[in-house]
Amino acid sequence: MAIKSHAITMKTLFKRIKAYSVSNQAFEQIKELIFRSELKPGEQILPERELSVELGVSRTSVRNAISRGVVLGYFVNRQGQGVQNT
Repeated sequence: MAIKSHAITMKTLFKRIKAYSVSNQAFEQIKELIFRSELKPGEQILPERELSVELGVSRTSVRNAISRGVVLGYFVNRQGQGVQNT
């Protein structure tokens, strides 16, 4: 009986794993370009529309990926100048 009780307790320790979001995948691809030095500091990334076509995702997903990159300090989003790698 103790084994069954332990199994029930173990189940409460785990959280369900959620699918990896499309915007996170887009962000990871852009971040990988930075780490491989294919996207240089100060270099502008593609506009949202073009990037969404290249990645095959919605502009909303691209916008969320860029926002995440801005918050984490990977990009700077300047009005009228686009998004640049930092």
